[in-house]
Amino acid sequence: MKYSSRMPIAFIGHGAPTTILTDEKYTQELREFASKIKTPKAILMISAHWVTEELKVSSARTPQTIYDFFGFPPELYKMQYNAPGAPELAAQVKQLLNAKTDPDQGLDHGVWCVLKAMYPEASIPVTQLSLSAYATPEEHFAIARQLDSLRDSGILILGSGNIVHNLSVFRRANVQYNSLLPSEASTFDDSIVSLLLTNRFKDIVHYEDLPGNEFSVPTPEHFWPLIYIAALANSQDTLEIIRTGSQYGGISMTSLAFMPEERSQ
Repeated sequence: MKYSSRMPIAFIGHGAPTTILTDEKYTQELREFASKIKTPKAILMISAHWVTEELKVSSARTPQTIYDFFGFPPELYKMQYNAPGAPELAAQVKQLLNAKTDPDQGLDHGVWCVLKAMYPEASIPVTQLSLSAYATPEEHFAIARQLDSLRDSGILILGSGNIVHNLSVFRRANVQYNSLLPSEASTFDDSIVSLLLTNRFKDIVHYEDLPGNEFSVPTPEHFWPLIYIAALANSQDTLEIIRTGSQYGGISMTSLAFMPEERSQ
């Protein structure tokens, strides 16, 4: 299939920080996805790990690598992702959304663990949009719609979170890295993908009405980035599943992209 100059959009299930260290398949699948799309001029990331009271966009020229986790192997804290910032893109996003710029915000692990797999050379400028803590799902959807023009400007927009994200299962003694999701969470994950496959993008804001929601989304911040990607999709895009799977019986690693079909002249 041929694709247009319009950029794809993608939601990446980022999982535990150690994924970038230990899961070669994860790295391979994300790198393969990155290799098949046009190299972006810059990347706009929407990560579950930057939630603010007011909508913000990072504007640092040299964003720092943030280690926003604890208790993990020492080598994880030595990893760096020294991509340049994208202050020009930040200025565009500020204007589109009436957001505030934050020159001090670095790249949280929801950003750099994904990008280190996709673009290990760290040469593409990156900026990050925060998630508004008090916005409703409908408001998140509306915010995202205002970013649509960036897809025609060579900007790759990535959401980083998880469709299912329930860390309570970590307390169970028999949980392993590749433990499967419980049936209710698997059903929820499938239901979300089904909505996207059938172009019911707006319906995703009603995720709380779906069976399995209570286990799958005990807190909303890891789900919110998917709302942004759904809002930016349209019926001319083709949904592509980048990867599936789960971690520790409580995290869905489902990752997907909306690929724009070539437009007729």
